[in-house]
Amino acid sequence: MKKAYQNNLYLQNITIPIIVVLTIITYLNCLPNQFVYDDTSTIVENRLIKDWGNFHDLITHDYFKYSGELTYRPLVTLSYFIDYFLWHMNPMGYHMVNVVLHTLNVMLIYFLVLLLFRQYSTYKTPYSHNQLPSPSQGRMKRKVCQQTFQSLPCKGNTTGEKKLAPKTQPRLDQISYACLASLTCMLFAVHPISSEVVNVISYREDLITTAFSIVSFLLYLLYRERKGTQTSLCDLLKIADSGGFSLSGHFHTGTVFLCAGAMAAYFFALLSKESAIVLPALIFFFDLLFNARIRENVRLPLYFAVYKTVSKIIRSPFFLGYIGISLVYLTIRFFIFHNPQEKIVYPEGSFFVNMLTMTKVLGRYMSNIFLPLNLNADYHVLYLKTPLTLSFIIPLFVLISIVIIAIRLREKRHHYRIMIFATLWFFISVLPVMNIIPLANVMADRYLYLPILGFCLFLSTTLLQLKISIIKYPVIISLMIFYIVVTVTRNNVWRDEFTLWYNSSQSPLCSFTTYNNLGTQYNKKGYPDAALLCYQKALQKAREVGFAQYATVYYNMGNVYEKKNLLNQAVTAYKKAIQIKPDYQQAHNNLGKVYFVLNRYDDAIAEYNNAIAIDPNFAYAYNNLGVLYNKLGRQEDAVIAYKKALSLDPQYGDAYYNLGNIYETREQYDLALEVYQTALKVDPSQVYVHNNLGTIYDKKGRLEDAIAEYNHAIRLDSAYPYSYNNLGASLIKKGDRNGALASFQKAVDLLPDQPDFHFNIGYALLQKGDLKNALKEFEMTLKLAPTHTEALFCMGTIYSRRGEKEKAIKSWQGVLRLNPNHAKAKQYLDDFR
Repeated sequence: MKKAYQNNLYLQNITIPIIVVLTIITYLNCLPNQFVYDDTSTIVENRLIKDWGNFHDLITHDYFKYSGELTYRPLVTLSYFIDYFLWHMNPMGYHMVNVVLHTLNVMLIYFLVLLLFRQYSTYKTPYSHNQLPSPSQGRMKRKVCQQTFQSLPCKGNTTGEKKLAPKTQPRLDQISYACLASLTCMLFAVHPISSEVVNVISYREDLITTAFSIVSFLLYLLYRERKGTQTSLCDLLKIADSGGFSLSGHFHTGTVFLCAGAMAAYFFALLSKESAIVLPALIFFFDLLFNARIRENVRLPLYFAVYKTVSKIIRSPFFLGYIGISLVYLTIRFFIFHNPQEKIVYPEGSFFVNMLTMTKVLGRYMSNIFLPLNLNADYHVLYLKTPLTLSFIIPLFVLISIVIIAIRLREKRHHYRIMIFATLWFFISVLPVMNIIPLANVMADRYLYLPILGFCLFLSTTLLQLKISIIKYPVIISLMIFYIVVTVTRNNVWRDEFTLWYNSSQSPLCSFTTYNNLGTQYNKKGYPDAALLCYQKALQKAREVGFAQYATVYYNMGNVYEKKNLLNQAVTAYKKAIQIKPDYQQAHNNLGKVYFVLNRYDDAIAEYNNAIAIDPNFAYAYNNLGVLYNKLGRQEDAVIAYKKALSLDPQYGDAYYNLGNIYETREQYDLALEVYQTALKVDPSQVYVHNNLGTIYDKKGRLEDAIAEYNHAIRLDSAYPYSYNNLGASLIKKGDRNGALASFQKAVDLLPDQPDFHFNIGYALLQKGDLKNALKEFEMTLKLAPTHTEALFCMGTIYSRRGEKEKAIKSWQGVLRLNPNHAKAKQYLDDFR
């Protein structure tokens, strides 16, 4: 016994570090990955998590407006607050947290399996009613009653009579269930189906809810041990009444804290993701499946014994506590914090079609789990409208076979009960994602993060039952290597948005969303034609599933046409998106922008107002309306529009920039300075604001501050030419002509067709006395902008210095033709005459 205990302890001491290292190594190559998929809305564009002042929004209805979440998951959003505080926008930190959470779940699973089957392996049949000590037995010694909880060997007495020890279930060796726990959690750690959850930050809810669910289950099992639930409460009371022992000695004060901890962990799991609602069912079936009372009541029909056991389980205070918390959460979820935008319907609007389709999906889930080679970020699921298809019949046949096998094996060897529980774990855990309540995605790998534990437990039990070691261990090692290779390969797929959607599009299983997202990436990379081709494929795929109203694709096509300056096609695409979805405020807003470029200002104003009517809090429409008012010379209306945009979104950098521009144009430099400085407090990375702030400092004579702002802008964006140009202007005022020339030349290199940049180079050369090269720059300026009066005036100055009087007079006369009020040109002509 001592040697077995030492072997078990040694096995656990070496297993835990191996499991941790294995998990980290498997996901090490995901750390350099970027934000992908839904990370854009939940993290990159989520201003809520970037300011602890917004923390109170977690418990208000503004949560849905700012969090990027469709349902109420405040603990997940809280984790993003902490992430942003620690890592800001460095994706490596976020990925590191996901890997740590996955590793934590792996370890929790190890202890869960150990505790589950430690209780099962030492499970003893409690007293049946005819075994309870009768009152006439009086004060039975406590150690006699404790036979219920201790193993007693069967020994013959001196008279040859046999003493019956309490019945025991077939016992699992301590080493055996340690091996079972180790193999289960290692398979869970490296199974490729989990890679989506670990790689995508915005799917962290599955990591967190799984952690809290397992913690709750663990605390329940500890509570069960402390409370001695292997003997029913009724039986304990009968024993106590008979004078057998004190009931108070059986209940440990620590059980209160275990119970409270289990309930709290379950509630936190629900606040992380609603799929944790299955935890009470998992606990119920564990108690039912491994409950000896069903087999104990042999005199009763099986169904009645089951009924009695079920009644005792559901009437237990612990189980009632789970039910109470579930009801509290459902009230919060559907009544207090229900998202009004959560309007998802069944496929084809039919529950029958939904059930047929989800049977097919369940079959694909089982296929992906057993052979995870065709995993995809977004699956193309064709809806089934009739059961007379192989896509429905085959999965249904498999499900029926599983049920029949489970029933036939219920009284077999003990490890079959473990396999049945593992099967129940999978099917119960997958119920919340079976679209009973409609989901945004019918099928996704991330939905299997908790259910996959059942598969891993089932597979581990099966593998460990192999009798021939020369077969068992090579199979286990080969399977682990296969899973690790596939998972590491999948990690690379999630490297960035383009890699993700390009790889997904290579599979025939990809959905229309894949092509839509790939088109967006092509558009960002400057390949608009490839983007349009992807959008056409997205429309084709969408029609295959009866989704003809795909407004998002038409909206994205409008973006591409706008980028290609095909404005009429852009108008058509945006109108199509609005026709499909009349309340599509972004489409109205973008259509207004196109009308603005087409000089159809009344139509633009109408579209901006349509966007605002749909969403009165749409700050972008107010900002664009302000730009239009400014264009029309209605600066007061523009200021009102910009201020309205900022009141709706105090973090809106473009609105600050535009408002500052108006103040600067009005020469209200102090107001412009205040607005620009506020903008930089909101977002210090705004290049244009640093540049404009530099111009304000320059006009106020604060050249050093101006130069500092221009240099800051250049550090943020070394390809922005205007910062170099403005820096040169300040340097020349400071007397640094060489530095100015270098800055002007850099601006010309970046934007060679800008006439003002060539003029500034010419002016700096003129200041240095390099008349020949200055003249070339002024000539280039006039070539690009024939009406550039200052370049023409400076050319006259050069001709005058070179003694070319006629050319000088001709140049200045040209200046006066373009600008009759040019005072210097008049003066120079008068002096020459």
